[in-house]
Amino acid sequence: ALSPAGDRLFLGAGPGLSSDDFASEVRVIDLKTQSRISTIPVDQDTWSMATSPDGSVLYTARPESDTLTATDIETGQQIWQMTNLKSPWVVVAASRSQP
Repeated sequence: ALSPAGDRLFLGAGPGLSSDDFASEVRVIDLKTQSRISTIPVDQDTWSMATSPDGSVLYTARPESDTLTATDIETGQQIWQMTNLKSPWVVVAASRSQP
């Protein structure tokens, strides 16, 4: 996922033991310096992610455990989690347009 400002990349990384591995952490990459600036731990079956329109929240979808999680990007702390979602594979965040 890319931050709304386009300056940070959120890259899912897993243990790399097999092609079936999902992300167990999200590496936050500063695109200007091309360096890792932080790591956000996530549950291992994370499949998809998106950032909030203001860039403060990382949403992760976990189809094997039927959950969607919101995590504070700065602190790495979970804000909330929705369960029983029936295999959420893709998460997309968009801002609400004002008339």
